[in-house]
Amino acid sequence: MSSKKTKAGLGWFKKSKKGSKQPAPETKSQDDNLSQALAITIAAINATKEIVPISLAKGILGTIANILIIAQSVIKNKSDFQVIADKCENIRKILESATKEATEDDLQGYLGHALTQLNKTVNRINSDVASSKEQGFWERLFAVTIDRDQIVAWDKDLDRVLGLFNFEALAGVAIDMKFVKKALELMGNVPSMNAPKYRQIEPPSRPAMLYGRDDLVAELTNLVVNDEHLALIGPGGMGKSSLAKAIINEPLVVDKFADRRFFVAYDDLDHSTITFKTFMTRFAGALGIEIAGADPVRQISTFLRSASALVVLDNAETFEEASASSALGDIPPAVAEMANIPGVILVLTSRSRRNAPNVRWITKDIPPLDLSSAQA
Repeated sequence: MSSKKTKAGLGWFKKSKKGSKQPAPETKSQDDNLSQALAITIAAINATKEIVPISLAKGILGTIANILIIAQSVIKNKSDFQVIADKCENIRKILESATKEATEDDLQGYLGHALTQLNKTVNRINSDVASSKEQGFWERLFAVTIDRDQIVAWDKDLDRVLGLFNFEALAGVAIDMKFVKKALELMGNVPSMNAPKYRQIEPPSRPAMLYGRDDLVAELTNLVVNDEHLALIGPGGMGKSSLAKAIINEPLVVDKFADRRFFVAYDDLDHSTITFKTFMTRFAGALGIEIAGADPVRQISTFLRSASALVVLDNAETFEEASASSALGDIPPAVAEMANIPGVILVLTSRSRRNAPNVRWITKDIPPLDLSSAQA
């Protein structure tokens, strides 16, 4: 699940106070070495900025250079911040390869989308880091310390957005494969030749008639956009699937997940015959990917890690009450793994309460419509 946002310059900014217990400061030699390493990285970023042909890439490189300049000048715990510096160097290498033969026209495709998302992420981090510098100025501090948890959160955010460059090679969208292979090598993540093929799948439309459920849809939608996994439970005929279809088409959900809204239907499968392979094949098909190779969970996880996503598992009782031992043993851990991917939200509808363990479900019992709504 995505990290909870913190207020820039307030919650994660730490200042030294007389008498308070602080971590042991870095030695002068360590500080000098880290500052020198930052200077080298900043110089490399600025040099790359001069040669890349895409304006958006130039802007990204300028932003990450500024992040490192602030780190070099005012951040006290540079050793903790080194992970961000390393990520900035990876970004430099990826952008250099990504835009080597690109033109501004290439931004109309997925490359433009990936660069835009990266730009948003680095701008947000730059704003947070700059806020700490400003806060330190007003507190008359010569150096500030960034909370380690915030640094970890930034690192995860960068990993997620860099995953866009990763998966687009796997998805087969129009990006030069030589660039992608080189970029992935630089990230230490070269994909298998058995990468899944991808096609866009539209989610089902909102039900034409959904009487008496407006308040419930609003409540459930609010939970989804606040990164909560939902289990909608009730007997057949309560309208659980219709609710899920309504939620997936709510404007707030569309704004948050865009074309990453997926509806996996298991209603036409038999719980007595469903297997782990059947479950994963149906899951992958609803995502629009074709599994190749022997590790479907890893392939689906790679796809889901590329950006935030909402996945509805409809009629989940089909696999929750499965008879086959392989399904009972392997499906719940697979569901839990998907649920634990940052930015991925699951909504399941089920007649059963045997929902996958190790997932923080919010369980909602779906009541029958009152008589007036049912007769409307």
